[in-house]
Amino acid sequence: MPATISARTAALTVALASATVLGTLVLPAAATAAPTTAVTASTAAEDIERPQGTVGPLKTDASRSRLSASPSAALPAGAPITRSAVIARAKTWADAKVPYSMNDYLDGYRTDCSGLVSMAWNLGTNAWTGNLDTYATRITKSELKKGDMLLFHNPSNPTSGSHVVLFERWTDSSKTSYVGIEQTPPHAVRRTIPYAYFNNSGSYVPYRYKNIIEDVTATRDHDYTGDLKDDLLGVDSTGTLRLYSGNGSSGVNFTREVGGGWTGMDKVAAADFNGDGDGDLVATKKTTGELFLYIGNGEGGFKSTSEIGHGWTGIEQLAAGDFTGDGKADIVAVNKTDATLHLYTGNGSG
Repeated sequence: MPATISARTAALTVALASATVLGTLVLPAAATAAPTTAVTASTAAEDIERPQGTVGPLKTDASRSRLSASPSAALPAGAPITRSAVIARAKTWADAKVPYSMNDYLDGYRTDCSGLVSMAWNLGTNAWTGNLDTYATRITKSELKKGDMLLFHNPSNPTSGSHVVLFERWTDSSKTSYVGIEQTPPHAVRRTIPYAYFNNSGSYVPYRYKNIIEDVTATRDHDYTGDLKDDLLGVDSTGTLRLYSGNGSSGVNFTREVGGGWTGMDKVAAADFNGDGDGDLVATKKTTGELFLYIGNGEGGFKSTSEIGHGWTGIEQLAAGDFTGDGKADIVAVNKTDATLHLYTGNGSG
């Protein structure tokens, strides 16, 4: 199985398989190395006050906008919005480290904790922790998905003792921590947070925006960085896996190494095999024929690897897609000896 490597310079020989099945591109395989842009964990007590402003309309200032590249920038206020678009909007503030303020505005929204959620949900108005729940439906911890929120409204100290965090994804299957995006002093951040929060954990309540809609999974099969644009993975002559982050206009935003040891891998297919909206890979090992599943982390790397099959040395071609129309990624494979085409239906959970 491929191993994690340190970064190094190597002459690139991108090996894209010449055979495709039903139009699916077969790419070189990937590794489980952590992305270079890993989300950082915080060990601070986080017991700080976050003064927030009151309910109000949008502030119009075209010179102060960071949403021009957002996939939902042109959406009418309050229109249905996909989960990925919510996260993409929130990331614009986190990436820019927008300073926390109850008096300042960006993209029309107040730059405090409730303003970030109002902006990410594209509410068209500036809500606060005291009324954000009116735009949402209460859910349980197990129902949390990207774009939902964890809300703490403290009636005894409503303007300074309350907080809200946008949920992105669980960090692992234990569901004891998650990646969240929040506006908190000194600036907006995207980081790992213990469930439900660093302090007052029992007071945070999960909610789902009433106008949020599910992503179309077919558009995310080859998106490994979570920006709604297809990417490429390639292996060089030394077995180093490289990620090419697509810019959506026939080019790439960046290239980086994400793993090594891939000279031993053979047939590969890409799809979202566990239904979390991030691109995954399946790959076979040349010598032994084991089939491995690599679960994407949405940041250009892979968070887990598992063996899901064996005896695949007799396979000549491999491709993935939803061939049964149930919204779950499947695999089709061609047998070398008799050229028969086999369908392996996915269960939607890897």
